[in-house]
Amino acid sequence: MAVKLGNGQWAVKENNLLAYNDNSGQFFNKEFDFTRGSSATYVGKDGLIKTAGLQDTNLVQNGDFSQLGSELVTNGDFSNGNTGWNLGTNFSVADGKLKSINTANAALTLQSAFVFTIGKRYKLTFDISDYVEGSVRIWFGGFNAGNFNSNGTFSVIGVANRVDEILIQSIGSNNTYSIDNVSVKQLDPNDEWSLGSGWSYGDGVVSCDGSDGVNLNQNGVIENGKTYKISFEVLNYVGGFLNGRIGSANSNDFTVNSNGSYSFNVLSDGTNLIFRSSSFNGSVSNISVQEIQVNTPRIDFSDSADGALLLEPQSTNLIQYSEDFSDSYWNKGSNTTVINNYAISPQGKQNATRIQMPDTSGTFLDIYLSSLQGNTLTVSFYAKNNGGTTNINTFLLGNNSQTISLTDKWVRYDFTGIADSNLRVGIDNINGGGDVDFLLYGFQLEQQSFSTSYIPTQGSSSTRIAETCNNSGSAQDFNSEEGVFYVEIAALADSLNYRFISISDGTNNNRIYLNYSNASNQIQASILVGGVQSYGVTHNLSSIIAYNKIALKWKLNDFSLYVNGVEVSTNNSNITFPANTLNKINFSNELANLFDFEGKVKSVEVFTTALSDEELQKLTTI
Repeated sequence: MAVKLGNGQWAVKENNLLAYNDNSGQFFNKEFDFTRGSSATYVGKDGLIKTAGLQDTNLVQNGDFSQLGSELVTNGDFSNGNTGWNLGTNFSVADGKLKSINTANAALTLQSAFVFTIGKRYKLTFDISDYVEGSVRIWFGGFNAGNFNSNGTFSVIGVANRVDEILIQSIGSNNTYSIDNVSVKQLDPNDEWSLGSGWSYGDGVVSCDGSDGVNLNQNGVIENGKTYKISFEVLNYVGGFLNGRIGSANSNDFTVNSNGSYSFNVLSDGTNLIFRSSSFNGSVSNISVQEIQVNTPRIDFSDSADGALLLEPQSTNLIQYSEDFSDSYWNKGSNTTVINNYAISPQGKQNATRIQMPDTSGTFLDIYLSSLQGNTLTVSFYAKNNGGTTNINTFLLGNNSQTISLTDKWVRYDFTGIADSNLRVGIDNINGGGDVDFLLYGFQLEQQSFSTSYIPTQGSSSTRIAETCNNSGSAQDFNSEEGVFYVEIAALADSLNYRFISISDGTNNNRIYLNYSNASNQIQASILVGGVQSYGVTHNLSSIIAYNKIALKWKLNDFSLYVNGVEVSTNNSNITFPANTLNKINFSNELANLFDFEGKVKSVEVFTTALSDEELQKLTTI
């Protein structure tokens, strides 16, 4: 056996290409040319929806705003007595603490050997213990951190307005307390972020006070023309809109206006990451930007523990907001309640929406679309019961509907039909059926006869480009004179289109191919030698959508086709190729870029010897 792909041992290598291995399990650098040109999703081994080619590296520095500079306080734990401190009246150091015993109002202990930078933000932390009476006020870099009059650990962030001093000051009379573990460190010490007026650092967040048209920037972190996934959290939301821009300062790539975790895929048109406030009042944290290598093959685990190479046609999600059902794009009945970011979605993030529809009128979630009359459409979405009645209606064709039964697990539902002039897409309760309470994620509408992998949208329709996978191998990887071409494949749909997997010399003259035909549930196998068909067979399957194991054997006067453990064709008077003729595998016809394969591929193997009937039966048995 010279070439083997899949069978639980897929390898997606660097540079976006798909490697293969031989029977030793070693992966080779003779890779496929894989192209797609857009981001795409797949289901990972853990059952969660993932983005193909998503790099692990977070290109944003200090995205959680936890980065602190070096310690500025000398002997902040008072382990070296009063070293570094000028003690005021009735202050002393004992047991590793600064002690105030009945200090008078305005009594000071200070440390002056500081070099604060005016305008920079600093984080002060300290402990108070042994509190009896009075208050303590702490100043650092001229910033008043406030008064404290209880035991505890405290943290304050402020802006320096002078270059020196930390002051510990008693307020009132008979001030009795102890202070320990005094620390002052600069926030974002490497100046990773540029904060416009109205933006400020908090404890692990960055916040805007509602100022309009002001930016939070990190520059030079991305490249023009590449696709990125940006993720972040919004907290403490009060009002306004937070706009995001990947690259250019001229257009918004996304807009949010509520608390929650967000992710967006964006094609960059510059080098900067920009958050811009439109009267935004709230906080942001956990910002990450990861490159998406858009031409990375997808090994999908939706229906196989071993995974399958997923090759899909171009498709567009016509739904403009596939996850944000609170947006005005979606029509909502007067008694329909939508709660964003309520639960963990099939993506593994808290971005699933809760939909509540009581058993009354005004309970629907829908949109109306035009200019689609007469087209075949497929709607799909993920849903899960959240304690209400299990039956809901889904709309696709005008006022026609179908009833689905929800479960306590995420299920992807899909329906296909032909659009009429009154295209209504959405979900409704069933009058008299009880209160509806369910979770919803990933709504998709495609102009074709079957659903494809999820295409997220965030304000406009989005297109996943078709994939091709071709040009792997060389003459030394094949035995042109004899061998077996084996595949385990499943079609995406019985679409009546030719779809090929082939071995050839790059011409029409010498080729071996296995393909779906233009007839329902039908496959074909053919061998052409010197432009003349040496062997050909057509076979009907019970279903091309199910996985089928197919093996085509060639050897001088010994040809056969096995399907799912059964020999369905044989011929004993055929010729084979001259030595060193075959030199590549394509997931298309022999010339590539025609009749590209669309489907799921668990395994492709090329054996360099013609296997016995017993071996072929065993190889192809389901």
